[in-house]
Amino acid sequence: MSAGALGQFMASPTDLVKVQIQMDGKRRLEGKQPRAKNAYHAFSQIMKQGGLRALWKGWVPNCQKAGD
Repeated sequence: MSAGALGQFMASPTDLVKVQIQMDGKRRLEGKQPRAKNAYHAFSQIMKQGGLRALWKGWVPNCQKAGD
């Protein structure tokens, strides 16, 4: 349980970027501009908007899910 939660905590920034890029696919289907060009751009946008702590937004429910 601890290993799953710790692993998810460490991977939380990449998971956040993955979800954001997936949502950009939906935005494209709706005819809207995507928010990020690629993963690096998504990371930098998150850092500009919310700082380093923003990369771990939503880590608690993700860690609980991974710890089950």
